[in-house]
Amino acid sequence: MTNAPAAPEPDLLVQKRGAVGVMTLNRPAALNALTLDMVRLMDEALDAFEADNRVKSVVVRGAGGKAFCAGGDIRKLHDAGKAGDLATPLTFWCEEYRLNQRIKAYPKPYVAMVDGICMGGGVGVSEAAIASPATATSTPCPRSASAFSRMSGRPISCPGCRARSASGWG
Repeated sequence: MTNAPAAPEPDLLVQKRGAVGVMTLNRPAALNALTLDMVRLMDEALDAFEADNRVKSVVVRGAGGKAFCAGGDIRKLHDAGKAGDLATPLTFWCEEYRLNQRIKAYPKPYVAMVDGICMGGGVGVSEAAIASPATATSTPCPRSASAFSRMSGRPISCPGCRARSASGWG
């Protein structure tokens, strides 16, 4: 009997924990950089959470403990462009920006557990959150407003709080 290689985990883990919809960016080796598939899966998950009356809020977090999200997967976008495929990068940015706008107008509380590196697309999927606790390991990004509460406009203070332990989810 041979051991078959384990199936790779999905790049986005989606689950419900009680009344909370949880999305985990799951590409820790790539600092949870967003791909077009991840953007589309996040949009689908938001559809499902919005339609589910049992889900009262949504949390997004990054796997691996080093990065929340280092932005879009620039290597994949570069490789597509270099191969003459300009549609892929344009589609990615169009859909990612559309997702950012959707998050901004999302009807349920949306919380981003920003822990570690957060740049570009990571800021995009976190800056409109009601609360994005900036942790002791968070990396600021010039585009970032992620350490502020959308409701009050005041900074969120959560020094040393880490997404995987603060929530008890992992």
